[in-house]
Amino acid sequence: MKDTAIKKELRRKGWSYRQAAPVLGVHYVYLCNFANGIYQSHRLTKKIQRLPNYSDFVAKHPTFFENKRNRKQN
Repeated sequence: MKDTAIKKELRRKGWSYRQAAPVLGVHYVYLCNFANGIYQSHRLTKKIQRLPNYSDFVAKHPTFFENKRNRKQN
């Protein structure tokens, strides 16, 4: 696995692939492959650059991930 700039950016902001993927609108497997340099996307790169720190996102949207879990259970 390569240590790419995208991977470093996500790590610096405190995001995991599974947490960031729904916020970015992609599947976590695609995000993982993208972060490892298998795919390229200028649009996704820009979205990741604009992504806030994980703690800031959760503070602003405290139920975002909870709502995702509830939808899957129903």
